[in-house]
Amino acid sequence: MELGRDGKKHDREVGKDVEYFANKGVKVILCLLSDFEIRSIGCKVPDYEQACLNFEIKLIKFPIIEMAPPEDLEAFN
Repeated sequence: MELGRDGKKHDREVGKDVEYFANKGVKVILCLLSDFEIRSIGCKVPDYEQACLNFEIKLIKFPIIEMAPPEDLEAFN
């Protein structure tokens, strides 16, 4: 269990999180967090990506700085 940047303990089971979304019919996840932010909430990035593959959910990673507009909209297309 790790402390996140908010000082709280995070004990993530990303596979269970992604499975929950898959069971709700989610087909695409748009993740606006950077890899650093994902790690800061107790997730391992490769595990997150693999869980999405396992449940046939498309993971689109488009990190943005909190409260800021995307830096490069062309990169999103």
